Amino acid sequence: MQERLLRKREAERKCRKRIAQKIQCNPPLLDEMNEKRRLKYKQNEAKRRLKESKMTKRDIRARRKKWREAKCLCKEKLKIANQNNPSEDDKPSPQSISAKKKSARKRRKCYYENEKLRAENAKLRKNASMYRQRYYRLRSTKLLSTTTSTSPRSQLEKALAKHSLKISAKTKRRLLFGEAFATDVSTAWRSMPKKEKGKLPKILIF
Repeated sequence: MQERLLRKREAERKCRKRIAQKIQCNPPLLDEMNEKRRLKYKQNEAKRRLKESKMTKRDIRARRKKWREAKCLCKEKLKIANQNNPSEDDKPSPQSISAKKKSARKRRKCYYENEKLRAENAKLRKNASMYRQRYYRLRSTKLLSTTTSTSPRSQLEKALAKHSLKISAKTKRRLLFGEAFATDVSTAWRSMPKKEKGKLPKILIF
């Protein structure tokens, strides 16, 4: 009984193949068949969407589970049938071979582009880390320079601490003003051109 069923399926497969070859040789008939398939597909799609709109999520999950089980069962049956009765019709067609080659090329291209992007990303990360460390070093040196500042107030505090002098707040303000004035004059003198320096009296030269 099983052999008879297999022979019947093999005959049906060959019959379908002959019909498909006849349709392929007749372009008007092929266009008509394609149009019928498109219309049928649209009608079935509309019915399916209408049916799904009325179904709950639980029903949809149950239906998909049945589909998966039926698909697995069909694959198992087809695998057993091919093992028992291998035929020449199971050979891949030129279209499927070319499609596989095309997909393989696209996959290789994606792998190459991904590797290239990964390398660029690693390079950018390395540069970002380098500039981050450089920024931290510059910030630390800047903070160090600000802590060891040579401002008039810090110079006055150092001098007072060195000689262990205790003075009043008023005297301290006057000394700070004199120190700031002397610093400003010295800075202005260093940045002044030589021609302008000759016009000033020698008493102001620091």
